[in-house]
Amino acid sequence: MPGSLAPRLTAYREAAEGRATIRQYPYQPLPPPPRLRGVIQIDPEKCIGCGACATACPAKTLVFDRERARLVYSVTRCIFCLLCVETCPKGAITSLREYEILVEKTPTQVVKHEPARCIKCGRVYASKKLLEEVEKRVKRKLPHLKTCPLCKLEQAAMITAMRVLRARQAYRKR
Repeated sequence: MPGSLAPRLTAYREAAEGRATIRQYPYQPLPPPPRLRGVIQIDPEKCIGCGACATACPAKTLVFDRERARLVYSVTRCIFCLLCVETCPKGAITSLREYEILVEKTPTQVVKHEPARCIKCGRVYASKKLLEEVEKRVKRKLPHLKTCPLCKLEQAAMITAMRVLRARQAYRKR
């Protein structure tokens, strides 16, 4: 019957008899729910440092620091949407079935990569693993991968300027 006191009285009787009605939580962990979206774990061996996960993260929990070529995951900011897991092209991010995130663990995970430096200016612009992965997929060496986006932009501006000058000179000769 609705609003019945029978379930409560049963629980009180079992507690008085010494039979626990709930688990002793901190000492015996509760099993996680079947559809739990838990803490993520990044496998440094699989991660290539592309930053796709950081781009997909709505809470900015994952941040890819291009200057240092490292990925930083802050557990305390995570909303457990798992977009990073779906976005990772190498499957380096997995969801664990853990929900006790702040008890004995460090709330930040850092995955460091060997930085790739621009051959023109020396600026760090990506991870070496990422460049190797691109060359492996394309199946050949790509020399323009060795320059940073700013140097590529300067180079493109110089090429455009040279084309404009040639076009002007050709126009004046007519």
